[in-house]
Amino acid sequence: MRFRIWPVLLAGFSALVILIAFSGFSALNRARNSYTLTTRLYTEELGTEQVFGQLRSCILQSAIAMRDLLLSPDEAAVKRAELRSLERSSRASLETLRTLIPAEYKPRLETLGRAVDGYWRLLEPPKEEVTGQMLRTRILPQRQAVLALAGQIEDLTRDSIQQQRRAIDRRQA
Repeated sequence: MRFRIWPVLLAGFSALVILIAFSGFSALNRARNSYTLTTRLYTEELGTEQVFGQLRSCILQSAIAMRDLLLSPDEAAVKRAELRSLERSSRASLETLRTLIPAEYKPRLETLGRAVDGYWRLLEPPKEEVTGQMLRTRILPQRQAVLALAGQIEDLTRDSIQQQRRAIDRRQA
């Protein structure tokens, strides 16, 4: 009985081709998963940055409205309506952030929320007239505190996203 080697070679080569195809398919799936995770992280980071930008913009625009109120008391009704609109927009930004921020930063976000509430309470139609002294001693420090808190939380979330990116890179390596 004569033994032929070609069926063994054919089986061996077939097994190698199947292994190569399987490993290629597996690598493709891992690459797709990494791409999906990276895209999701990028989208979350971009959304978070936009919302922080909107919040910061509302706070800074309120400073301009207060200055205009101080300079043009005859336009008080218009400026107060603008302030109310900015307040609603900033509160909406905070609500959006609550859905975007990682759970570990929620306490800081609550601190930011309280600071923003305090800031808007200062801007409520005061019983007394708005004065330059009031702007300098009460409103400006509160606005600076709100902006500083927002910056800190933004930095923390950016760090969290960077950690997640590094974890994806380690997994991929």
